[in-house]
Amino acid sequence: MGETYEITVSYFKPSSCYVFNDFYYVSELNQRTIAVIASVYSGPNCEIYENELVDVSFNFMVNNNGTYVFRFWQGQDENGTDTYYIVEVPVVN
Repeated sequence: MGETYEITVSYFKPSSCYVFNDFYYVSELNQRTIAVIASVYSGPNCEIYENELVDVSFNFMVNNNGTYVFRFWQGQDENGTDTYYIVEVPVVN
């Protein structure tokens, strides 16, 4: 406990007009919901990318024993329901 870890998240950048802005980060007990927030700039010089994968990181401090559940937002399905990539990380002393 008390350790800090760097967590790297990869996301697809659709064009040069998308710039990483921040993380959406909600903490509820040992569950964390995380999503990438990008700013989009309009302009005639936007280059369209195909499969441009970008890595961004944040620091996570372990404060409790038990299992942490990370829910990384993946987008919405065909019904408009949010989908998540879920990772469970057990923490023991």
